[in-house]
Amino acid sequence: MSVERYLGLPFQTIQLPDAQRIIRLQNVYGSGDAWPSLALANHNVFRLDRDSNVVWQVQRDERGHVDWEVRNMHATAQNPTAEGYMDPFSSLDMDESQAKNPEPRGVYRAGCKVYLTTRW
Repeated sequence: MSVERYLGLPFQTIQLPDAQRIIRLQNVYGSGDAWPSLALANHNVFRLDRDSNVVWQVQRDERGHVDWEVRNMHATAQNPTAEGYMDPFSSLDMDESQAKNPEPRGVYRAGCKVYLTTRW
């Protein structure tokens, strides 16, 4: 998937020291769950190089503690037009408290932790 057409949308950013960045796209397609696709909604975090090319798009382990097959089945049973269960990442944060170097603040460096949360 190419992210270029979505870069005009609001997003959260964590800057990396080499001018790369991690971004989380936000929903601006209307109220509630109106995203262009379930794939974009549930995988709305990207690492971009300095030229905004996608290095990676977040992967989710859908075999973990969330039974995605059951959630997708429930979502489509409740709404036959739904593609499946929608749970986009809703926050991208960085904890700098254990950073090896105090500067530059606001830029990922050794010891920082990046956190993603979802709505549920």
